[in-house]
Amino acid sequence: KPKASPTNSLASSQSGVARAMDKYSPLTDKPAPELMVEQPPVGQAALAARRTIPRMPSDRAPFWPPDEIILDIFFFRRIFNELHKHGLDDKDGKVHISILRNVSIRLMDAMDLDGLSFTDGFFTQGTSAKEEKLSWQEVCRDLRRGGHPRVQLNCAERFYMTVERADSCIISSVLSVFMMVVILVNLSLIVLQSLPDEECRFWLPFYLHASYGEGAPCGTTLQDVCLILFSIEYFAKLACCPFVRIELFDQELLLSQAVPDPQSKDFTEKEGLTPSGRILKFLFTPTNVIDLVSIMPWWITLLATVKSAGSASILRVIRIARILRILKTGRYVQILQVLGAVIASSGRSVIVLMLFISCVAFIAGVLLSGAEHSETFASVPSSIYWSFAQLIGMKHAPLLSDKVDTPMGVILLALVMSLKGVLWILPIGQIKSAFDHADKEVKDMQHMRDSMEYELTKPSWASWYGLNSSCRVHLEVLPIHEGKVDTGRPAMAAMPVPILCRRPVKETIKVPIMKGLRPSWQEKFVRHAELNVTIDWTPSPDMHPSMPSGLLLIKFLSGAGFPGSASTRWSAKVSVPTGMEGDAVATREVWSNGGGAAPEWGDKVCEFQVQWIHGQGGNSSMSMPESTPKSTSMESMFTGSPSARGDDELRFRKEVLALLSEQGKRLESLEKQLASRR
Repeated sequence: KPKASPTNSLASSQSGVARAMDKYSPLTDKPAPELMVEQPPVGQAALAARRTIPRMPSDRAPFWPPDEIILDIFFFRRIFNELHKHGLDDKDGKVHISILRNVSIRLMDAMDLDGLSFTDGFFTQGTSAKEEKLSWQEVCRDLRRGGHPRVQLNCAERFYMTVERADSCIISSVLSVFMMVVILVNLSLIVLQSLPDEECRFWLPFYLHASYGEGAPCGTTLQDVCLILFSIEYFAKLACCPFVRIELFDQELLLSQAVPDPQSKDFTEKEGLTPSGRILKFLFTPTNVIDLVSIMPWWITLLATVKSAGSASILRVIRIARILRILKTGRYVQILQVLGAVIASSGRSVIVLMLFISCVAFIAGVLLSGAEHSETFASVPSSIYWSFAQLIGMKHAPLLSDKVDTPMGVILLALVMSLKGVLWILPIGQIKSAFDHADKEVKDMQHMRDSMEYELTKPSWASWYGLNSSCRVHLEVLPIHEGKVDTGRPAMAAMPVPILCRRPVKETIKVPIMKGLRPSWQEKFVRHAELNVTIDWTPSPDMHPSMPSGLLLIKFLSGAGFPGSASTRWSAKVSVPTGMEGDAVATREVWSNGGGAAPEWGDKVCEFQVQWIHGQGGNSSMSMPESTPKSTSMESMFTGSPSARGDDELRFRKEVLALLSEQGKRLESLEKQLASRR
């Protein structure tokens, strides 16, 4: 029996089930009367107390820093991508539930989530817990409903997240922009202070001229303010780092611990950092090293009470490196990822190139020192230096003005320059290959993110909208004055209907009316009106591919953003192609019940019998007194000018449609044969 624990609600429930099983009668297999009362399900409040919904692409950042870790849904998508790279999914992209539970346990260990069982982890929640294999869509659905385990943050971690992660909250974004402005101001002062004092004062406003002490450059006070802000930021993060679980904010580390490399030779896992280890990790992080070096000159001059010290002026140049923090805004993240990956993968090639160049320079220097008699080639080290400078393309440097004079020197120089071209060609090809590989990985990752965002944010009608599953019908909206429709300037709109689908579809969509309701000069500044329409398509059982056949119901619900007064009613007229012969377009008109900015149409339904194969569509009917059936030619619907179809053209179209129908049946039978063979 699982042992109940106050920190483990799931274990407590399992323990209760075990105690209940002990009370079953061995003869009747029926529970005791006191067990017949059903326990209430876990409410939303209890679920919210234990779990957190992942951050979706469309979610807005909170104003204050959150008190918990909210993982991005893309992080879990990357876990599935890593499992796919390691070959841990099947051909359908599904992963076995045992693998997902293993990943969940490793994540809980990495995030120090003690007291939770594997069934209360990151995956296999809800209905998916009963499945043997799960796809990404199923896991994503459960994460959006049930979330992931809640990880509380202390005050130090919330402050650290606000300073380090600009996307964590609105305050963090404002603070990031403010620090960027301070960095730019500090860099501008470094440039202006190198100018004469009169020119510096010309560029700076009068209230920024202030400086302390005689001989101090202008703008010194403003520069001190900037450096004080930098110091406060750095030392505040340093004071918080012993109490911050840095591993919680490093998604790359979490990903590597959740999905380890199958070819790893070490199965031991890294333990959590101690407070002293966190301080060391903070001190040796590259961005923090830049922050420290950028404020060191100011503190050195302040503590030593020496102004404009030579060493401090040299160290002050390193403050320019703080401009790299601008690249953390996210605009250049993709470029930085590509460059970083190329540099990391090309380091060995560059080292090998330098070794080859050094060997060639050494051999050429020894030979030139014996062949030439000038001062540059008087010793072997100077000759090696001259040869090395020629190989790497240095032109303006000491001892490079001399030239070779002897025939042997000319021959050696020709060989050195020939080897220069060969040596540089080899690593360039490897660097180009590394760049292409890194660029492809970054683009694939961005494509995966974009695809995931589309899958999560796409509208419900996107499943049937397309050239092969829907077609557009014409919609006209006209005002009604004194019981008559004003046909002067109709508002036109295009509405998709899923009549090419071979499955039933029922969807409510918002049809935008882009122009026609207002004057053209107002439509550029006023939000366009919308019409809420319910579409119900029921295809016939014998419908062929791309040959619509079935019943289409269109129900106008309400509008939004309509102009006019409350007494102005509206007429909605829709034209649907019900067939492919002659006058095969049915037009129906429905009047609204009221007016105003949001008119209502009520429960009036337009019914269309669509039949594109055998003659034109059947007669349609509506149960409203305002309906006015009309017939329009197919050509008039698409070209706007009615014309009569000749008998030869109709016969030709019938033959084409019959041929297409026969080919559709043949393709469908071939698809069934291929599916049966597989």
